[in-house]
Amino acid sequence: MIEYCRKVLIQNAGQWNIPTGAEWRVLVSNNYQPNYGTLALFWFHNGAEFPQAVTKVFRSPEIPAREFESLKKVHAVAPSLVPRPFHVGEGREFWMLWMEGVEGQQFRAKRDASAARLGSVIEALMSIHRTAKAATPAPERLRRLVLDPLAALEQFGQAESVRTACARLRAQCSNDWVTSLPVIPQHGDFFINNLFLHREQLRVLDWESYGIVDLPFYDLFTFLISLLGWEAVPGKWDAKVAGQLPGLIEQYSSGLGLARPDVSVFLPLCLANSFHLHWIDGRRDFSTRMYQLVCDYLEHAERWQEMFCRR
Repeated sequence: MIEYCRKVLIQNAGQWNIPTGAEWRVLVSNNYQPNYGTLALFWFHNGAEFPQAVTKVFRSPEIPAREFESLKKVHAVAPSLVPRPFHVGEGREFWMLWMEGVEGQQFRAKRDASAARLGSVIEALMSIHRTAKAATPAPERLRRLVLDPLAALEQFGQAESVRTACARLRAQCSNDWVTSLPVIPQHGDFFINNLFLHREQLRVLDWESYGIVDLPFYDLFTFLISLLGWEAVPGKWDAKVAGQLPGLIEQYSSGLGLARPDVSVFLPLCLANSFHLHWIDGRRDFSTRMYQLVCDYLEHAERWQEMFCRR
């Protein structure tokens, strides 16, 4: 299969506007998920430091086709932030998504969390969301953003605090409230491992979940929580990083003309949606971690809200 992909790459390199010739080295990465397996092939030309092309290999067409369409949409409006999609198609009983490789290293909180750099990440997120705003929501928005995620949380564990909070959120988040929210398709997994930096240029990877959630602030809160390290205990958060959260929320809100979010509603709702996305994707370990994070939020809600709101 790898040699088949090599032939496809050599045949199409000129059309894709990447280096031509046969001097390609490949690095293989296996990203197995219970619901699907992704084999990623990183193609380096003639000893280059960074890959010029990436192939994601699947056994069925749904996920690669969805990500390819998402990449086309977002690359058209934010080409400096999103890998250029090349092709999606079937070959040797597999489905393959071909895209541009990216330069740089994964974003690291301890290394990259300066005020200027975090501000540039928020600017990048705003530029994506500003161009992605939709006039009308997709159907059944209340079910997608509120009812299904809360039902999944209730069914997953036995914590009475979670069930009580789900009932409260269900009552607060009426259909009128959900309908009033601006429609902003979200990346869906905007956490630090999907962000790459090279000479201050940010690139955002993994767009297979784009648009499944259109809840304002979802990507922002996903990024901020991942920045803190997904720790389930606020006391372990890096104080220098945590102290920047309110300013980043203000930067995002004012930059997009949004009212500052009610953290007591948006934060647990975003956590519920994150749990739900990973649960339906078959990522039980991460779903368990998200459930624990929800429990910790409910046990220490005042500390969480102060962390996200203090000025």
